Amino acid sequence: MKPIAFILGLALLPAPRQSDGQGDPRWYLAQLRLWLSRPCGPGRACETWQAVAGRPAVEASDPLYRKHARLFSKGCRLSGERPPALPAGKLVRWDVDGDGRPELVFAGGCTPEPYFVILTASGDAFAAWRDFPARLLGISLHERRLVLMAAREGYGVARDSSFVLWDCEPRDASTCRELVFRWAGEISGPLPESDIRPCSLARDAALRTGPRVDDRPEESGMGFEWPGNLYQMLAAGSSGWVLHLRRGADGGTWALAVFQAPADAPRDPLAAIERPHRAGPPVCPGPGSRAEYILGWIRSDDLVPGPAHNPH
Repeated sequence: MKPIAFILGLALLPAPRQSDGQGDPRWYLAQLRLWLSRPCGPGRACETWQAVAGRPAVEASDPLYRKHARLFSKGCRLSGERPPALPAGKLVRWDVDGDGRPELVFAGGCTPEPYFVILTASGDAFAAWRDFPARLLGISLHERRLVLMAAREGYGVARDSSFVLWDCEPRDASTCRELVFRWAGEISGPLPESDIRPCSLARDAALRTGPRVDDRPEESGMGFEWPGNLYQMLAAGSSGWVLHLRRGADGGTWALAVFQAPADAPRDPLAAIERPHRAGPPVCPGPGSRAEYILGWIRSDDLVPGPAHNPH
């Protein structure tokens, strides 16, 4: 299929409705695309606690600060770094669930293992509702649920970074559904507003870390070489979602797309990415469960428009 035919085919599919809510993965994908376009998106340096900037900070003279000062040192020395001379993070008052009673939110920790914690009040005492091993990007309410946006950065020999969404009942941490979008490579610059569209693969195809074909071996740092910018071979019939289309250096059209991640990682990491993975339609995990997705670039010639998605 020619790129222009793919674009026209996608245009025939309906856009997500405003009321699609938590059962529709497109709302979460829209949050992912929004973060990819932000100044603190992938490949850009931001302070771990930037998401709490502008919130009323708990001062060092406050008894609450002294009681929870240990939060600032969590994660120190995990990778051999020296703890910072000054506290790395910020403790703020923030009514995250909109009930009129501010919670305490800490964001920070020793890089590269940032984390954030939400503490809720019971009388005059605050206790951790839940802590999250990631860099906080933002908190919002969506259909009476608390949505926490965060990022995990790959470091050392890790190849993947990821964008993480936790969708929780405000007063029940056990209901949190966790959506992890793994990515690597070239995702930068603003993504124009457009409909998020389903797609499927017409043939086995390569999901890559950039909108180009690069098969030159790349040293992994773990005793073997990655096969260029190949991120995952996908099998014909795999289903996914397209976030963005752009022209590649080769003159062809490439799609930034999301697919369900392989469930089992083989012992050989090269076999994991070179063996075609049949990705089923990305769906939202249930309460208290987790789902992983992979994000990368794929030639639009290898994609065909999928059927209209109606979660209800």
